[in-house]
Amino acid sequence: MYKIVHKKGLSDDDRVMFTEFRKNYKNYPYLYSMEKDYEDEYQDCYQSLGDRLDMFVVYDQEGKPIAVSMSTPFDKKMSILSDFYKPDLDLDLDNAYYFADIVINKKYHGQGIARELYTQATNYAKNLGISKIYALLVNRDNDPRRPDDFHYSQLWKEFEFSNTGLSITCEWPTFQLDGSVKMDSNKLDIYMKKI
Repeated sequence: MYKIVHKKGLSDDDRVMFTEFRKNYKNYPYLYSMEKDYEDEYQDCYQSLGDRLDMFVVYDQEGKPIAVSMSTPFDKKMSILSDFYKPDLDLDLDNAYYFADIVINKKYHGQGIARELYTQATNYAKNLGISKIYALLVNRDNDPRRPDDFHYSQLWKEFEFSNTGLSITCEWPTFQLDGSVKMDSNKLDIYMKKI
């Protein structure tokens, strides 16, 4: 049996744990190289949210963390959410919540942990009076680096998120076809669910 703990903010200890989980993003479709300066800056953004950041951590029977999700209510003042406020997107962000990262230790994939994390975060958002949730999904459908056995998670469909048809572009150090790393633009599709 697993235990899920809701934490507010990102402590220094949690930051170390989160960094370990984010190493999963080296894989397709993210292809994120985990360069230290970029990772530090990314996590500084989360840490700057203080108690506005909601972290749900899953622990195994031995008390070891095996999964984590991050989410936060929308706020124009948060730099990490600034791309959502671009006028050309025309998104209704009043009373909205952002599902950011969800990362699970590979050994525990396929055991319903992601489903439980989304359920917990959604119920928490409902209790706050939130009316809609946004998430970003990396779009690399036609990428030659896509492994033959890769399948996108169906969790988004199961939880009735809809593709808004809008996207943003984020830069991060990305593995290239030749194995090198460079700062690259990555397309992220915006998904939304009303709750």
